[in-house]
Amino acid sequence: MHQLKKIVTLCVILFCTIIPLSSAVDPSWYVVSMLAYNDGLYNNTQDLNWTSNISNYLAFGQVETRRNNWTAAYTADYTDLTVRFSTPESMQLINVDDHSKRFDFSLKIENTGAVQNILYITEPNHSYPVKAGLSDSTVSKFFLMINPQPLADDSYRGTYAAPLYFEVFDKDGDLLASKLYTIIMYYRSKSRPGNQAVHLLLVEHFPTATGIDVTYLMQHPFNTLYVGAVTFISTDWKQNTTYRIDITPLPSIGPTFQFKREGGTETIPYSVTTSKDPTTMHTSGFPVPITNRASIGYWQERIEIGIKNVNPANTPLKGGDYSSTIVISLYQN
Repeated sequence: MHQLKKIVTLCVILFCTIIPLSSAVDPSWYVVSMLAYNDGLYNNTQDLNWTSNISNYLAFGQVETRRNNWTAAYTADYTDLTVRFSTPESMQLINVDDHSKRFDFSLKIENTGAVQNILYITEPNHSYPVKAGLSDSTVSKFFLMINPQPLADDSYRGTYAAPLYFEVFDKDGDLLASKLYTIIMYYRSKSRPGNQAVHLLLVEHFPTATGIDVTYLMQHPFNTLYVGAVTFISTDWKQNTTYRIDITPLPSIGPTFQFKREGGTETIPYSVTTSKDPTTMHTSGFPVPITNRASIGYWQERIEIGIKNVNPANTPLKGGDYSSTIVISLYQN
Protein backbone atom coordinates (compact mmCIF):
# COMPACT_ATOMS: atom_id res chain seq x y z
CA MET A 1 0.00 0.00 0.00
CA HIS A 2 1.42 3.36 -1.02
CA GLN A 3 0.70 6.35 1.20
CA LEU A 4 1.23 10.07 0.70
CA LYS A 5 0.35 12.62 3.37
CA LYS A 6 -0.34 16.34 3.42
CA ILE A 7 -1.72 18.39 6.31
CA VAL A 8 -4.03 21.42 6.26
CA THR A 9 -3.99 23.60 9.38
CA LEU A 10 -7.09 25.58 10.36
CA CYS A 11 -6.80 28.58 12.69
CA VAL A 12 -9.95 29.84 14.40
CA ILE A 13 -10.45 33.44 15.61
CA LEU A 14 -13.92 34.54 16.75
CA PHE A 15 -15.35 37.49 14.83
CA CYS A 16 -18.63 38.64 13.25
CA THR A 17 -19.53 38.37 9.58
CA ILE A 18 -22.35 39.69 7.40
CA ILE A 19 -24.95 37.10 6.36
CA PRO A 20 -25.18 37.08 2.54
CA LEU A 21 -28.43 38.07 0.85
CA SER A 22 -30.52 35.45 -0.90
CA SER A 23 -29.88 34.89 -4.59
CA ALA A 24 -31.75 37.01 -7.15
CA VAL A 25 -30.43 35.18 -10.22
CA ASP A 26 -31.67 31.82 -11.47
CA PRO A 27 -28.78 29.52 -12.55
CA SER A 28 -31.11 27.87 -15.07
CA TRP A 29 -30.95 31.06 -17.12
CA TYR A 30 -27.52 30.02 -18.45
CA VAL A 31 -25.91 27.34 -20.57
CA VAL A 32 -22.22 26.83 -19.72
CA SER A 33 -19.93 24.41 -21.56
CA MET A 34 -16.33 23.70 -20.52
CA LEU A 35 -14.14 21.96 -23.10
CA ALA A 36 -10.63 20.48 -23.16
CA TYR A 37 -8.36 19.85 -26.14
CA ASN A 38 -4.73 19.10 -27.06
CA ASP A 39 -4.52 15.62 -25.50
CA GLY A 40 -0.72 15.73 -25.40
CA LEU A 41 -0.91 18.13 -22.47
CA TYR A 42 -2.94 15.68 -20.37
CA ASN A 43 -1.49 12.21 -21.02
CA ASN A 44 2.26 12.55 -20.39
CA THR A 45 3.16 12.37 -24.10
CA GLN A 46 4.21 16.03 -24.57
CA ASP A 47 7.89 16.86 -23.99
CA LEU A 48 8.55 20.02 -21.96
CA ASN A 49 11.96 20.22 -23.63
CA TRP A 50 10.13 21.20 -26.79
CA THR A 51 7.39 23.42 -25.40
CA SER A 52 9.71 25.40 -23.11
CA ASN A 53 11.91 26.39 -26.04
CA ILE A 54 9.18 28.01 -28.14
CA SER A 55 7.45 31.31 -27.54
CA ASN A 56 3.95 29.99 -28.18
CA TYR A 57 0.97 29.57 -25.94
CA LEU A 58 -0.63 26.13 -26.19
CA ALA A 59 -4.42 26.05 -26.23
CA PHE A 60 -5.78 23.56 -23.70
CA GLY A 61 -9.44 24.44 -23.11
CA GLN A 62 -12.24 26.97 -23.10
CA VAL A 63 -15.53 27.91 -21.48
CA GLU A 64 -18.59 28.93 -23.49
CA THR A 65 -21.42 30.85 -21.85
CA ARG A 66 -24.77 31.90 -23.29
CA ARG A 67 -28.24 32.59 -22.06
CA ASN A 68 -30.84 29.84 -21.94
CA ASN A 69 -34.33 30.29 -23.33
CA TRP A 70 -36.72 31.39 -20.61
CA THR A 71 -39.95 33.28 -20.14
CA ALA A 72 -39.59 34.43 -16.53
CA ALA A 73 -38.42 37.93 -15.74
CA TYR A 74 -34.73 38.37 -15.06
CA THR A 75 -32.73 40.81 -12.97
CA ALA A 76 -30.57 43.64 -14.19
CA ASP A 77 -27.03 42.73 -15.21
CA TYR A 78 -28.05 39.07 -15.38
CA THR A 79 -25.45 38.46 -18.11
CA ASP A 80 -22.59 39.40 -15.76
CA LEU A 81 -20.63 36.25 -14.92
CA THR A 82 -17.27 35.60 -13.28
CA VAL A 83 -14.67 33.00 -14.24
CA ARG A 84 -12.31 32.02 -11.43
CA PHE A 85 -9.01 30.22 -11.97
CA SER A 86 -7.09 28.52 -9.17
CA THR A 87 -4.21 26.11 -8.75
CA PRO A 88 -2.62 24.86 -5.51
CA GLU A 89 0.65 26.32 -4.24
CA SER A 90 2.03 28.21 -7.26
CA MET A 91 2.05 28.66 -11.03
CA GLN A 92 4.41 25.76 -11.51
CA LEU A 93 4.49 22.29 -13.01
CA ILE A 94 5.81 20.03 -10.25
CA ASN A 95 8.03 16.98 -10.69
CA VAL A 96 6.01 14.04 -9.37
CA ASP A 97 9.05 12.40 -7.78
CA ASP A 98 10.98 15.46 -6.58
CA HIS A 99 8.76 18.41 -5.69
CA SER A 100 11.77 20.77 -5.52
CA LYS A 101 12.09 20.57 -9.33
CA ARG A 102 9.56 22.77 -11.10
CA PHE A 103 8.80 24.65 -14.30
CA ASP A 104 7.04 28.01 -14.16
CA PHE A 105 4.05 28.57 -16.39
CA SER A 106 1.63 31.37 -17.18
CA LEU A 107 -1.81 31.53 -18.77
CA LYS A 108 -3.30 33.64 -21.52
CA ILE A 109 -7.08 34.08 -21.63
CA GLU A 110 -8.73 35.28 -24.85
CA ASN A 111 -12.30 36.50 -24.42
CA THR A 112 -14.67 37.02 -27.34
CA GLY A 113 -18.25 38.22 -27.38
CA ALA A 114 -19.65 41.11 -25.37
CA VAL A 115 -16.31 41.49 -23.53
CA GLN A 116 -13.34 41.19 -25.89
CA ASN A 117 -9.91 41.27 -24.32
CA ILE A 118 -6.76 39.26 -23.62
CA LEU A 119 -5.64 38.54 -20.07
CA TYR A 120 -2.26 37.26 -18.89
CA ILE A 121 -2.34 35.36 -15.59
CA THR A 122 0.79 34.79 -13.49
CA GLU A 123 -0.76 34.34 -10.02
CA PRO A 124 -2.28 31.07 -8.67
CA ASN A 125 -5.72 32.60 -7.98
CA HIS A 126 -7.42 34.96 -10.38
CA SER A 127 -10.99 36.01 -11.24
CA TYR A 128 -12.18 37.92 -14.29
CA PRO A 129 -15.58 39.04 -15.64
CA VAL A 130 -17.35 37.70 -18.73
CA LYS A 131 -20.82 38.30 -20.15
CA ALA A 132 -23.12 35.47 -21.15
CA GLY A 133 -23.87 35.66 -24.87
CA LEU A 134 -27.38 36.75 -25.79
CA SER A 135 -27.68 35.06 -29.19
CA ASP A 136 -24.30 33.33 -29.64
CA SER A 137 -21.93 31.88 -27.07
CA THR A 138 -19.33 34.05 -25.41
CA VAL A 139 -16.03 32.14 -25.50
CA SER A 140 -13.18 32.37 -23.00
CA LYS A 141 -10.28 30.38 -24.42
CA PHE A 142 -7.40 29.16 -22.23
CA PHE A 143 -3.73 28.99 -23.32
CA LEU A 144 -0.71 27.66 -21.44
CA MET A 145 2.87 28.87 -21.75
CA ILE A 146 5.66 26.95 -20.03
CA ASN A 147 8.57 29.22 -19.28
CA PRO A 148 12.09 27.99 -20.06
CA GLN A 149 14.03 26.71 -17.05
CA PRO A 150 17.59 28.02 -17.51
CA LEU A 151 19.04 25.51 -15.03
CA ALA A 152 17.16 22.52 -16.40
CA ASP A 153 19.74 19.82 -17.03
CA ASP A 154 19.46 16.04 -17.06
CA SER A 155 18.61 16.04 -13.35
CA TYR A 156 15.28 17.65 -14.24
CA ARG A 157 14.21 14.67 -16.31
CA GLY A 158 10.86 13.23 -15.36
CA THR A 159 7.11 13.73 -15.37
CA TYR A 160 5.56 17.03 -14.27
CA ALA A 161 1.97 17.83 -13.37
CA ALA A 162 -0.27 20.73 -12.39
CA PRO A 163 -4.04 20.93 -11.74
CA LEU A 164 -5.75 23.98 -13.26
CA TYR A 165 -9.23 24.54 -11.86
CA PHE A 166 -11.80 26.82 -13.52
CA GLU A 167 -15.21 27.81 -12.12
CA VAL A 168 -18.01 29.97 -13.55
CA PHE A 169 -20.27 31.98 -11.19
CA ASP A 170 -23.35 34.12 -11.75
CA LYS A 171 -23.59 37.68 -10.39
CA ASP A 172 -24.80 36.42 -6.98
CA GLY A 173 -21.90 33.99 -6.59
CA ASP A 174 -23.79 30.80 -7.44
CA LEU A 175 -21.59 28.18 -9.10
CA LEU A 176 -22.78 27.41 -12.64
CA ALA A 177 -20.02 25.06 -13.82
CA SER A 178 -16.51 23.89 -13.00
CA LYS A 179 -13.80 21.79 -14.59
CA LEU A 180 -10.39 20.46 -13.55
CA TYR A 181 -7.74 20.56 -16.27
CA THR A 182 -4.91 18.24 -15.22
CA ILE A 183 -1.69 19.00 -17.09
CA ILE A 184 0.70 16.00 -17.19
CA MET A 185 3.88 16.38 -19.28
CA TYR A 186 7.46 15.15 -19.14
CA TYR A 187 10.89 16.74 -19.48
CA ARG A 188 13.18 14.75 -21.83
CA SER A 189 12.06 11.42 -20.38
CA LYS A 190 9.18 10.16 -18.24
CA SER A 191 9.65 9.62 -14.51
CA ARG A 192 9.22 5.88 -14.71
CA PRO A 193 9.71 3.48 -17.60
CA GLY A 194 7.00 1.38 -19.17
CA ASN A 195 3.55 1.52 -17.63
CA GLN A 196 4.53 2.39 -14.06
CA ALA A 197 2.16 5.08 -12.83
CA VAL A 198 3.10 8.41 -11.26
CA HIS A 199 0.96 10.16 -8.64
CA LEU A 200 0.64 13.68 -7.27
CA LEU A 201 -1.38 14.76 -4.21
CA LEU A 202 -1.85 18.50 -3.59
CA VAL A 203 -3.75 20.31 -0.84
CA GLU A 204 -5.23 23.82 -1.05
CA HIS A 205 -5.71 25.94 2.07
CA PHE A 206 -8.62 28.35 1.48
CA PRO A 207 -8.56 31.85 3.05
CA THR A 208 -11.80 30.86 4.82
CA ALA A 209 -9.75 28.48 7.01
CA THR A 210 -8.38 31.45 8.96
CA GLY A 211 -10.57 33.58 11.21
CA ILE A 212 -13.54 31.18 11.19
CA ASP A 213 -16.67 32.65 12.81
CA VAL A 214 -17.59 29.87 15.24
CA THR A 215 -20.64 31.74 16.54
CA TYR A 216 -22.17 31.97 13.07
CA LEU A 217 -21.57 28.28 12.39
CA MET A 218 -23.15 27.37 15.73
CA GLN A 219 -26.25 29.39 14.79
CA HIS A 220 -26.39 27.75 11.34
CA PRO A 221 -25.35 24.13 11.99
CA PHE A 222 -26.29 22.87 8.53
CA ASN A 223 -24.35 25.53 6.61
CA THR A 224 -21.07 24.27 5.19
CA LEU A 225 -17.89 26.35 5.28
CA TYR A 226 -15.41 24.99 2.74
CA VAL A 227 -11.90 25.46 4.10
CA GLY A 228 -9.70 23.60 1.62
CA ALA A 229 -9.43 21.11 -1.21
CA VAL A 230 -7.34 18.11 -2.15
CA THR A 231 -6.41 17.24 -5.74
CA PHE A 232 -5.24 13.79 -6.80
CA ILE A 233 -3.53 13.20 -10.16
CA SER A 234 -2.30 9.84 -11.41
CA THR A 235 -1.22 8.37 -14.74
CA ASP A 236 -2.48 4.96 -13.63
CA TRP A 237 -4.83 3.68 -16.34
CA LYS A 238 -5.32 0.15 -14.97
CA GLN A 239 -8.94 -0.78 -14.30
CA ASN A 240 -8.13 -3.09 -11.38
CA THR A 241 -6.40 -0.40 -9.29
CA THR A 242 -8.41 1.76 -6.91
CA TYR A 243 -7.51 4.71 -4.71
CA ARG A 244 -9.00 6.40 -1.71
CA ILE A 245 -8.30 9.48 0.37
CA ASP A 246 -8.65 9.27 4.15
CA ILE A 247 -9.63 12.45 6.00
CA THR A 248 -8.79 12.20 9.70
CA PRO A 249 -8.13 14.36 12.78
CA LEU A 250 -4.57 14.93 13.89
CA PRO A 251 -3.77 11.81 15.98
CA SER A 252 -2.40 13.83 18.92
CA ILE A 253 -5.75 15.66 19.26
CA GLY A 254 -7.91 12.56 19.50
CA PRO A 255 -10.25 10.41 17.40
CA THR A 256 -12.75 13.20 16.61
CA PHE A 257 -12.56 16.50 14.73
CA GLN A 258 -12.25 19.39 17.17
CA PHE A 259 -10.67 22.78 17.67
CA LYS A 260 -8.37 23.17 20.64
CA ARG A 261 -7.77 26.43 22.48
CA GLU A 262 -4.23 27.73 22.31
CA GLY A 263 -2.63 27.52 25.76
CA GLY A 264 -5.54 25.59 27.22
CA THR A 265 -7.40 22.28 27.17
CA GLU A 266 -10.82 23.49 25.98
CA THR A 267 -12.09 21.99 22.72
CA ILE A 268 -14.89 22.67 20.23
CA PRO A 269 -16.16 19.65 18.26
CA TYR A 270 -17.23 19.92 14.63
CA SER A 271 -18.12 17.71 11.68
CA VAL A 272 -16.40 17.42 8.29
CA THR A 273 -18.09 17.02 4.93
CA THR A 274 -16.91 16.97 1.31
CA SER A 275 -18.12 18.25 -2.04
CA LYS A 276 -18.56 14.62 -3.15
CA ASP A 277 -21.16 13.97 -0.44
CA PRO A 278 -22.15 17.33 1.04
CA THR A 279 -25.13 16.02 3.03
CA THR A 280 -23.15 13.50 5.10
CA MET A 281 -21.38 14.76 8.24
CA HIS A 282 -18.43 12.98 9.86
CA THR A 283 -17.31 13.54 13.45
CA SER A 284 -14.27 11.23 13.07
CA GLY A 285 -12.01 10.01 10.28
CA PHE A 286 -13.56 8.65 7.08
CA PRO A 287 -12.51 7.39 3.63
CA VAL A 288 -13.37 9.08 0.34
CA PRO A 289 -13.07 6.83 -2.72
CA ILE A 290 -11.48 8.30 -5.85
CA THR A 291 -13.96 7.74 -8.68
CA ASN A 292 -13.24 10.27 -11.41
CA ARG A 293 -11.17 9.50 -14.48
CA ALA A 294 -10.30 11.93 -17.25
CA SER A 295 -11.43 11.14 -20.79
CA ILE A 296 -7.98 9.67 -21.47
CA GLY A 297 -8.42 7.15 -18.64
CA TYR A 298 -6.12 8.68 -16.01
CA TRP A 299 -7.28 9.39 -12.47
CA GLN A 300 -7.96 13.01 -11.59
CA GLU A 301 -10.14 14.29 -8.79
CA ARG A 302 -10.58 17.48 -6.80
CA ILE A 303 -12.47 17.25 -3.52
CA GLU A 304 -13.38 20.28 -1.43
CA ILE A 305 -13.37 19.85 2.36
CA GLY A 306 -15.86 21.68 4.56
CA ILE A 307 -16.83 21.95 8.21
CA LYS A 308 -20.32 22.26 9.74
CA ASN A 309 -22.32 21.43 12.88
CA VAL A 310 -19.84 23.21 15.17
CA ASN A 311 -20.36 22.68 18.92
CA PRO A 312 -23.65 20.77 18.47
CA ALA A 313 -24.22 20.54 22.25
CA ASN A 314 -23.98 24.38 22.56
CA THR A 315 -21.39 24.04 25.30
CA PRO A 316 -20.39 27.46 26.70
CA LEU A 317 -17.13 28.54 25.06
CA LYS A 318 -14.10 30.16 26.62
CA GLY A 319 -12.66 33.06 24.69
CA GLY A 320 -9.35 32.68 22.90
CA ASP A 321 -7.72 31.42 19.74
CA TYR A 322 -8.50 27.88 18.64
CA SER A 323 -6.90 25.74 15.95
CA SER A 324 -7.42 22.36 14.36
CA THR A 325 -5.58 20.16 11.90
CA ILE A 326 -7.09 17.87 9.26
CA VAL A 327 -4.83 15.12 7.90
CA ILE A 328 -5.17 14.00 4.28
CA SER A 329 -3.77 10.55 3.36
CA LEU A 330 -3.78 8.80 0.00
CA TYR A 331 -4.05 5.01 -0.22
CA GLN A 332 -3.73 2.66 -3.16
CA ASN A 333 -5.83 -0.48 -2.87
